[in-house]
Amino acid sequence: MKAKKKPVRKKTARKAPARKRKAATKAKRSTKKTKTRAKAKSSSKSKAPARKRTARAAPAASKKQAAAKPPASPVEAPAPEPEKLPSIEEALATLPYGEGSFVVHPKYGLGKVDRIRKRTLSTRTVPCLEISFPYQDMRLTIPVDQVERSGLRNPIGRREIVKIFSVLKGRATFDAKRRSAKRVIDYRKRLNMGDPTSLAEAVRDLGRLSLKKSLSYEERKILSTALRILSREVALARGRDAEDVREEIEKIVYR
Repeated sequence: MKAKKKPVRKKTARKAPARKRKAATKAKRSTKKTKTRAKAKSSSKSKAPARKRTARAAPAASKKQAAAKPPASPVEAPAPEPEKLPSIEEALATLPYGEGSFVVHPKYGLGKVDRIRKRTLSTRTVPCLEISFPYQDMRLTIPVDQVERSGLRNPIGRREIVKIFSVLKGRATFDAKRRSAKRVIDYRKRLNMGDPTSLAEAVRDLGRLSLKKSLSYEERKILSTALRILSREVALARGRDAEDVREEIEKIVYR
């Protein structure tokens, strides 16, 4: 008897496990995404030159528009108004000084008005004060419309002397650690003001400072000028000698 042949089984492909299938699908999706991104980048690069061309064309149009518009006219600042000075008649009417009266100049000190007469200055003829300063052996001419600007004033009276000596006896307000150049600027301003109280403050502060340290040349000059003007003005108000008053002030300051 013939032996029976066994049926041949067909080989079937085994299905991959679920994990491997999921990994394969993810890989396919990622490759698709990368392909789409690459396509988008290539399309954007191809479109870029067109954008550049449009951007370059825009300035040319703006230049044409700017050329068509007329240039704006510059705005001119208003000119400053000139300082109004009093007229000759107004200056003479309000002038507190007459011939023979004493006056004090912030730079030259005590002087005397010798006379008021008309003088030709440049292109105009105006009345002027002729002032003599016997202590400096000099004369000064000031137009009447410039008297206020020059800082000229009347000398102090007896009532103001009490205030002057109270300032001289008061406490000094100088700063010894401050640079001398800054002190010079401060006390020069007080000297130029011509106010008797400011003069007394300069004499007091610089005089007391000289007891602690040596003064600079400019400080010594300011102190000498302030002391000279103040002592002669006080001497006139008291009817005394200027040198005696100077010694009295120095005793108060250098005590």
